[in-house]
Amino acid sequence: MIHPDTVLQFISPEIGYGVFATREIPMGTVTWVHDSLDQILTPAQVQRMPEIYADPLTRYTYRTPEGNYVLLWDLARFMNHSCSPNCMGTHYGFEIAVKDIPSGGELTVDYVTLYMTPEESFDCYCRSPGCRWHITGDDMEALGDQWAGVTEAGLLRIWEVEQPLLHLLNDATLQRACEEHGVPYQLRFRKLF
Repeated sequence: MIHPDTVLQFISPEIGYGVFATREIPMGTVTWVHDSLDQILTPAQVQRMPEIYADPLTRYTYRTPEGNYVLLWDLARFMNHSCSPNCMGTHYGFEIAVKDIPSGGELTVDYVTLYMTPEESFDCYCRSPGCRWHITGDDMEALGDQWAGVTEAGLLRIWEVEQPLLHLLNDATLQRACEEHGVPYQLRFRKLF
């Protein structure tokens, strides 16, 4: 489920739509959580689907570490790639803001963190400082340590900001994510908003 303070807006014919904040979303805010309405498809299920579904599955799914496809049911499927993203995924089914996102700012994620395969690639239109211009699944090897540091910085603020999606995470999942990044875990009842 995408953060409730977001809206879908058209950007351009090249990019299409994007997800934008309707109020400031501070660094450390959980911006998306995998929920039970998101559909998980195995590679075998995807392979058996008619060709007409190939483009939507490529455009609106991301992969899990196991190689399954996750088809998002809400606006999260319109989150665009950026080489300088303000949201970062964890290996535990949620994303976190790794920068302050101003009201009106677009929520973005680096698609390589969504388990692109090495043979996948696309041209980038983000044009952010440090834009890689062409994105490949191989970027994970070069940037993985940097992304882990960025994610940790966001997680360090998780207990300091309002968390409207925190109730969708179970304590064990949140605790593992915090521990993986060296962030002290607090019982979540201390910061339910």
